[in-house]
Amino acid sequence: MEFANIEEKNTLLKEACEYLQEKTDCNYYEALIETFSNILEPDELANNELYDTQVKQNLIQYYQKIDLTSIPKQQQVLLFEYMILAGYRTQVIHVNQQMTPDAICLLVCYILEKIFAKQKQITLTDITVGTGNLLFKICERFKTYNKDLILSGIDNDDTQLTLASLGMQLHDLNINLYHQDAVDTLKLTLQDAIVGDLPVGYYPLDQRTKDFKTKATSGHSYTHHLLIEQSLRYLKPNGIALFVVPNDLFTKNEGKQLLHFINENAYLQACLQLPDDMFSNAKSQKSLLLLQKPGQLASQAQQVLLAKFPQLKAQDDFGAFVAQIESWITQNIFV
Repeated sequence: MEFANIEEKNTLLKEACEYLQEKTDCNYYEALIETFSNILEPDELANNELYDTQVKQNLIQYYQKIDLTSIPKQQQVLLFEYMILAGYRTQVIHVNQQMTPDAICLLVCYILEKIFAKQKQITLTDITVGTGNLLFKICERFKTYNKDLILSGIDNDDTQLTLASLGMQLHDLNINLYHQDAVDTLKLTLQDAIVGDLPVGYYPLDQRTKDFKTKATSGHSYTHHLLIEQSLRYLKPNGIALFVVPNDLFTKNEGKQLLHFINENAYLQACLQLPDDMFSNAKSQKSLLLLQKPGQLASQAQQVLLAKFPQLKAQDDFGAFVAQIESWITQNIFV
């Protein structure tokens, strides 16, 4: 019965978005943002002068049938996430703008949870927050341990950031969201942790990279290299940076330069290749890169953790590997 109720609301949400697209000539994600904004803030619909009276009445009927307040918050969140993912079938989305998969989020959460097990208050920023899925999953995980999280998210895409803002409302979270280029000067204090599912590609604004040591020797620089350097600038001593990066991070062009920069400015503590069965092809495979800012407590791990996660379907091997990571963190990472 509960599943049928969710399915019905999902169908109604889809119809409401399609109706908005038809009446306002907007794209899917603009309609999705407008739909959830109207549902969460009914006064916005009442005061919207772009809609005529008939359109408003029809939308109100849709929203009354949807009635998100009739289902638990967790189901509201799942509906919103599903609607975001559903857009991938109707609108071309660049791979850099796609939601971080839950399976990757959970591994990031696990590592952070073990690193900050003894720390009560944590300042944490997602430097490429997108729709916010990674940051939300971190919040959910840490909430069970009564951690005091001071959270921030940065993105230069206003559609992505607006989706993150709506997700924040549905999760009942307080997050400082900044609409800006993460390579530019940031509005951040020094952080305990910076995370990110880093976009891969070239950064077009060469003038803005002139003070970066990871800038390319010629042509455009890699955005993900610049973001790694930028993140280290905004970490506290002993602070942690944990990124989702391509497997060939250190073997492609400028990879040696990036590795040299990291060795000069941080401790490369771990690089963990994610399971093959998380990805559709070899080119899309990713790793988790763990860096630590030098400080009074931090030191280079006696043995850098360079390893590959077993396949997700190999549950016994996967569980044993995760236990090894926990043991390694206990012995090597101090914040």
